[in-house]
Amino acid sequence: INNNVVEPSIPVKNGYIFAGWYSDAELKTAFSFATAITSNTILYAKWISTSGSIDECFIATAAFGSKLQPAVVLLRQFRDKYLLANNAGQKFVAFYYQNSPPIAAFIAQNKPLKALVRVLLLPIIALAYSALHPELFGLFACMILFWMLYRRKVS
Repeated sequence: INNNVVEPSIPVKNGYIFAGWYSDAELKTAFSFATAITSNTILYAKWISTSGSIDECFIATAAFGSKLQPAVVLLRQFRDKYLLANNAGQKFVAFYYQNSPPIAAFIAQNKPLKALVRVLLLPIIALAYSALHPELFGLFACMILFWMLYRRKVS
């Protein structure tokens, strides 16, 4: 029995995202490698299929209070359409799924932190919105450009 267990590298399975190590077969209790191991331990890998929509967005859900909140839905759509469509994005999502649940749990318990995280997510939400709705983003960018040119001409 080794008290200093090193976390294994992220496993790969075609068509799936690795979502972390768990200490129970029901995949309810995320395993912490910071915890000393004092007896034989079985770890369970959580896998999420990339063929359908993944319905988890831990940190945004914790900050906004519901996975049905429009900003959280938008972030999940961005993840499904853009991040899961390429290898680098899939690795990012795997890293996020492995590391974000305890962070989200901490955020969910702290009201001021929830507010701060909502503010910090705004640029990411704007990026996701602009990627999912490029025509509206282009229109908005043109309006800002015309406004800037008008102000320059008036000054």
